[in-house]
Amino acid sequence: MDLLKEGGWDAKADPYAQAAKFQKNVLNASLSMLSCLTRLPFKAFYNDPLASQGAIPTLQIIVAELNAVGRALGHPSEYLRDPVEFVEHQRRLQHPREKTSHKSSALLDVEAGRPFELEVILGEVVRLGEKFGVHIPTLEMMYNTLNILQRQFVLAAAKK
Repeated sequence: MDLLKEGGWDAKADPYAQAAKFQKNVLNASLSMLSCLTRLPFKAFYNDPLASQGAIPTLQIIVAELNAVGRALGHPSEYLRDPVEFVEHQRRLQHPREKTSHKSSALLDVEAGRPFELEVILGEVVRLGEKFGVHIPTLEMMYNTLNILQRQFVLAAAKK
């Protein structure tokens, strides 16, 4: 910390560093993993009214389940994301007239047939949920389904 301050950075230690890290993973564990599951960019969840009818409540459920794991870990409530606000904020970031669609690095890996960061993004959350007895059926389904895909990429890479 001192080195950063000496370098002119306004740095401070966060006593809840693990909670902050968990909070930052919400985007990856929700939008990015759903993007891998559907093989669609984030924009597809919001810019079609019919798709939004399913995607928005699904994303809210995912965020709520992530919050349940965060609470089980003892993370303060200010580090947890309100599911409705989080999904609405992400929707506002997707501009309907924009020609490009953001793709997460995980989706780019999936499209290229490469192993992606499933274990660190979603696998660990699911294992923590199981460890603490948190009911997270949506996260478990996503993880189990994506694990099938991931395994195919790993097996294909091993054959090369």
